[in-house]
Amino acid sequence: MYFKFSAGRDVFDDGSAERVIADAASVFDITWTEIENLDRRMRRVELTRQRFEEHVGALTGAGLQQRARFVVFGANAVGAARLEVNATLHPYTGRYLTMFDLRVPRAAFESPALVEAAVAFFERTAAATEAIVANAHDTDDHAIQNIGSEQLLRRGYGIEVAGEVDLEANPGLEVSRGEFRYVVTWLTWLGAEIVSKLAHRRESALPIPEREAGSARWFRLCESPLSAGDAEVRALQAAVRASLGFRGLAGEEQRAFGFWQRKG
Repeated sequence: MYFKFSAGRDVFDDGSAERVIADAASVFDITWTEIENLDRRMRRVELTRQRFEEHVGALTGAGLQQRARFVVFGANAVGAARLEVNATLHPYTGRYLTMFDLRVPRAAFESPALVEAAVAFFERTAAATEAIVANAHDTDDHAIQNIGSEQLLRRGYGIEVAGEVDLEANPGLEVSRGEFRYVVTWLTWLGAEIVSKLAHRRESALPIPEREAGSARWFRLCESPLSAGDAEVRALQAAVRASLGFRGLAGEEQRAFGFWQRKG
């Protein structure tokens, strides 16, 4: 399972980053044991208190928009986990972003109690980091929805497709425009900026409850992320995507973000 949060602000100076790392460990019962510095390209090493202080603790109160790029690795009772943190300038918009990419074992979500704890973690983290956008979903399910190659689908996931893949028709298609990601997943958080962008593009009310969090909005597509591939969930995913007007918004912004977005 994959949780991604993109915040348009520094979350190290006020201690938010340290709290997110600790909260993820608590909710998913993870023990963080190793760290890799993505700037220095050092090998994965033991996560000692000194190394954690160097990468996280020392940045608290040290000023805004600090650069930090690292991955912490660990595990819980059912498998491996990792949390990648990238606080830096966006490569082609120049905006400062802090991104958290958390991957936790899928098997843990067979527990209804863990599912509910994960939903609370998602809302809490997105609100605390003032996320521009946040998503949570089954990693393989999301990949399948964004692969246009028949061979990759067959070899990677054992899925047979009759005819050419129409990516645009996939309910879970993700389109990136700069720091904004337009995609409907199990849990989807739309920050104030995206809410504003959608204000006059929304085609209809969502067919599922939409929850308010200040100026942000978020929703839960289905009870469990493990049911994302069910036919009724796919139909709902498509209906939500259409209601939000993501396809039209992505098309309108295609030229605004330059070469890389035209490649998408």
